[in-house]
Amino acid sequence: MPYAKFDVPHSTLYVAIAVAIIYFFQLLSMQGSVRLARITVEVDQRAWLSLRQEPFTFHIGSELAIPLTANNIGKTPAKNIHGWVFVQPVLKNAEVDFSSPTDTTPPSKYAYTKFNQGVMFPNDPTTFKRVVYRAG
Repeated sequence: MPYAKFDVPHSTLYVAIAVAIIYFFQLLSMQGSVRLARITVEVDQRAWLSLRQEPFTFHIGSELAIPLTANNIGKTPAKNIHGWVFVQPVLKNAEVDFSSPTDTTPPSKYAYTKFNQGVMFPNDPTTFKRVVYRAG
């Protein structure tokens, strides 16, 4: 009974193709892992701001000062912080208007103030005590 001839060059080619396909899919998997790790590091290392409104009282006819404390709870300094504080009277069970003013256009129908901060370092709270101006 004759034995089948074993073709070494063709067998080596088939194994090499199979290995190349496996390496290709491993490369795709590693690239996805690196991309996910990069996003995770960016989110972890960025500046995160927490805002807390301090209690305040006001009297009708006087200026309204709203103390707002901002704290960078992230790991890197926050730069060029801009924001608005506006007071909107809302009736019970009524909808709240969450439309945002642009950086240059204040909210037209509410009392407001704008705050800016150049740099805020991690775990260094800053209190903004601003007078809120009546719109219009």
